[in-house]
Amino acid sequence: PLEEEAEAAKNRGNAHFQQQHYVAALSEYSSAISMSRQRGFARPSLAAVFYSNRAAAHMKLDRHEDAVRDCHEALRLDPQFWKAA
Repeated sequence: PLEEEAEAAKNRGNAHFQQQHYVAALSEYSSAISMSRQRGFARPSLAAVFYSNRAAAHMKLDRHEDAVRDCHEALRLDPQFWKAA
């Protein structure tokens, strides 16, 4: 299912992030976000995690405005998501 593919992209992004390969992490998180925008993706709270993770990668690359934008989107998708606040 789509959610599993997106989760796999997020996990690859997390692995890149841990290795400090932030551009590669951004790419994987962006892939997960793209999948989450497709019709039939049923877990907006999971999509919020993708945006939050991408925001963290943006921060590591000093792309602060992009990070803020992703945090706002994470909170829009899941207002209870404390990591994006």
